[in-house]
Amino acid sequence: MGDHASDEDLARQLPLPLAQLRRRALNAKTALERHQTAYYLWEAALKLLSSTAVAAFAERGLREPELAERLKNLARPALGHWWELARKLLPVLAEGGDGSLLAARELVLGRARDDLPRAAGLDAVLRDALGEGSGARSTVRVSELFERLVRYRNRELGHGAAGQRGRDFYERVGQALLAGVSELLGRLDVLLGRKLIYVGEVRRQPTARWLVERYELLGESARRLESLEFSEPEASSRVLPERVYLEDRAAGAVGMTLRTLHPLALYEPEAGEFFFLSERRGTGRARYLSYTSGRTLEPREPRAEEGEPPRAPLWRPAGGRAGGGMGRDEPGRGRRRNRLRAGFAAEDDRRVRAPGEDRSRRHGDRLPGVAAELGEAGCPEVPPRRSRRPESRGAVRARDPLAW
Repeated sequence: MGDHASDEDLARQLPLPLAQLRRRALNAKTALERHQTAYYLWEAALKLLSSTAVAAFAERGLREPELAERLKNLARPALGHWWELARKLLPVLAEGGDGSLLAARELVLGRARDDLPRAAGLDAVLRDALGEGSGARSTVRVSELFERLVRYRNRELGHGAAGQRGRDFYERVGQALLAGVSELLGRLDVLLGRKLIYVGEVRRQPTARWLVERYELLGESARRLESLEFSEPEASSRVLPERVYLEDRAAGAVGMTLRTLHPLALYEPEAGEFFFLSERRGTGRARYLSYTSGRTLEPREPRAEEGEPPRAPLWRPAGGRAGGGMGRDEPGRGRRRNRLRAGFAAEDDRRVRAPGEDRSRRHGDRLPGVAAELGEAGCPEVPPRRSRRPESRGAVRARDPLAW
């Protein structure tokens, strides 16, 4: 593991949830823990990539009926749905000529490559484990590797299969997963040229200007950034406290480029943990899962106050009408009719349990799709909730995955 442990530059450049997972894999006490954590490192990276692509797609206001239909799968996503979104969205987004998008499309969906030896080694290990042939190759097509990783989850991690193999198997595959995924993350910008930002507080100052306190979720702990000040009501109304945003790295007007990732992700500053949406439970409630610890959160969304400006949806379906909001209700709308529930599932829609995730599920719900739930945040005219400031965190400790 010396080659991985010496690569501290990668740990510093990865988004926080990935840097924490990679550290945990490096510190793993058992072969099984390393295997599980290294796999979830790739799974979390895929979700970040796809979530960023969804936000970029919405930001451009593109009207693609086929893609709009695919976005509905996020109401109840299998891992394959996240991979499908990346496959479908990257080519469309790259047409704009953005360098980060072009590089991501070329790496993920392009030709077979001979400059990723560890990823090629991982591909060979997965082909052997899946019974698809054996033998090392000097080249790897990343899209085919991702397909195998999806199939591998359904076979070796889902349906109670985790932990059923011997130590030698988990040692061999775990080492290959950590080496291959780390190499890919060193080349692939899963945030597509953006920064992962947590807004801790938004408050109005006596000068009538708005102050936005923000933190960059980079490396193993959050880093305080210079606060933003807004005087324009339209600019300040885009930001809510205690939310995760994407910010364009190359933007001149930094604050104007904030794009919410709600409700796909949230950050808990007290614990320094990043959470992904796991499932929707009724109106105003959702369950979020941390890959780092296996913890779940069920925050309740606050209702809109009188006088709060309406929120424009991040994305509208092809028909032009937005669905029910997962965030704050628009004034006068009352309780939302639409409900969203999401969770991990296998490719065949059978349940796959992620670490710490509840197996319970109600059936028969009519789900509108998470795309209609993504919305721009409105800035409240009432005093905001209490600020939560991230604290400095050290290395993530290894834990037994069977205790999740």
